[in-house]
This record gives sequence, structure tokens and C-alpha cells, in this order.
Amino acid sequence: MYLPTKRKSIFSIFIICSLSILVTIPTIVAYNNTLIIRVIDVEWPPSCRISENYSLFGINVSFEITNPGQSKFISTPHSNLLNPFMVVDLEGFYAEYEGTIGLCVITNHTINTGTTIQSLWMGFEIPEYNKTSLPSGKIIFWSDFDDDYHPYNVVMYETSIFLDENGMIIKESTARLNINGFLIVGSLVFLVVVFYRTRKRN
Repeated sequence: MYLPTKRKSIFSIFIICSLSILVTIPTIVAYNNTLIIRVIDVEWPPSCRISENYSLFGINVSFEITNPGQSKFISTPHSNLLNPFMVVDLEGFYAEYEGTIGLCVITNHTINTGTTIQSLWMGFEIPEYNKTSLPSGKIIFWSDFDDDYHPYNVVMYETSIFLDENGMIIKESTARLNINGFLIVGSLVFLVVVFYRTRKRN
């Protein structure tokens, strides 16, 4: 079926709008299937063990899992419930870390309504460094779930530690977008581009 250029453009915009709505509605309806993870406590100063060629720093981080819905969730990860991430960006040293040390076994975790607290030890090594205090810079923490697939949305809040000669400051940033958020934003951006090109042609 052949459609004139103007009608084809209008039809394309209608299809994109419909897809954007279809993507947005499940996200809104699925509020009861949304879990929120944020850092609520960082044990500071970190522990430190100095070896011949490096210093090993360890930080205990407490995560709060909020289940605002009316249903509990059963999570089946490989070992730990949480899959933490840490970015260490210090003067003269940069590294990214994911996951925790644990046995590769399948375990079930129940996430009840309300809040659940879980603490994890997170460590990193700085090579050719023999001090117990950290250099200036920042460390960023956040966490997802240790699942290959989970049928619920996860909103993750980053927490950053800023270090300088005056001490340290802890700051929580905005939430990281989940996959539904990326789809919505991508659809809207694509819609704007198509609309702009349609107006330019006409």
C-alpha cells in the first residue's frame, strides 16, 4: 500500500506515540513490582592491611531494600542476594568492581514488604601503596540483584564518598535508570526527531 509522504509521516508518528504509551503504562502499573536499593551506612574509616606490594582496603556497606508493594518476592541468585558495584577513582588509581566473593550455589531469598537490610564487605587493592589512609578522590557504590533475570523493576541509588585533605563527605545521587526508563526516554527522543524531520520536509 502506497501512502503520500505527509500521510506516511503522520502514520509513523501515530505508531511511535502508541508504542511510547504501551511502554509507559506497564511501568506505572508495575509500581507494586518495583524494588528500591540504596546505601544507608558505610563503615568508615575502612580497614587496611599493608603487604609488600600493595595495600588492601575493606569497607562494610549496608544496603536497604525497599519493597513498597503488597507482595513479597522470592529471589534466586547464584550466591548473594545483592550484586554490588563499586567505582574507585582516587589520585593515581582507578578501578571498577562488580559482585562479591561467594560459592556458586543457588539460594532463595524472600524480600518481604517494607524494608530489608543487608550488609556486604567490599574490598580493593592499591598496588605500590603502603599507607593506611586513602588518597584524594571518590568512591561510588550501588547495587542490583544477583539474578540473571528477575520479573520486577529495580531502582538503584548511587552513594558517593568524596575524599580530600579535609576528610570525607558522603552524598547520595539520583537513581540509575532501569530498562523501562531507557525505553521510554529512547521512544520520546525518537519521536522528537521524527517530528522535527517531518516539519522540515513540509
